[in-house]
Amino acid sequence: VISWTASRLLRARAASLMLALPRPETIATAHAGEVVRFVHAESGLQFPLPAGASVVAGRADPASKFQPDLELSSADAHRSLSRRHAVIARTPGGYTVTEQPKVANGTFVNGERLSPGEAVPITDGDEVAFGLIATVFRTT
Repeated sequence: VISWTASRLLRARAASLMLALPRPETIATAHAGEVVRFVHAESGLQFPLPAGASVVAGRADPASKFQPDLELSSADAHRSLSRRHAVIARTPGGYTVTEQPKVANGTFVNGERLSPGEAVPITDGDEVAFGLIATVFRTT
């Protein structure tokens, strides 16, 4: 038997998770019908890239009410993700990832650590790690 309080907490959590899901019209597409996304290597969770020229990837902060464009908290079991961890940008040639200043646990593309502020191109199949969150970048 679930208590009344636990039931309310579960409903509130479900409602907040629904709010965090991107709406279909705000998800970036590479070509007709293909969703640009990061796939968490360990769990298979998919994180669609929201539409926009540049997207902040990180974790939400309820205290300051900060919500990144690309919310990766659900894959961050070790709390290695910064609030404003990296920026994913669309360029005429594709996509880049740029680590933000003061990121403690680093951003890696195919095993190479990025320097803060350095925009590195990423393509389909590249391994991108935000701290300890290992993902694969997918455009197909």
